[in-house]
Amino acid sequence: MPEMADAARSAVHTQGGAAERRAFRVSGIVQGVGYRPFVYRLAEAYALGGW
Repeated sequence: MPEMADAARSAVHTQGGAAERRAFRVSGIVQGVGYRPFVYRLAEAYALGGW
């Protein structure tokens, strides 16, 4: 999955535990009932938060 590799390269690492906020808009057609749990686990793996 090249998209995951790109996301890992663009991750922001800060010193002292400070958080940095970035906004991303993702669009497209979603198929399959497992999409949301997959994305939730992926976001947790990258320590991402959002709404």
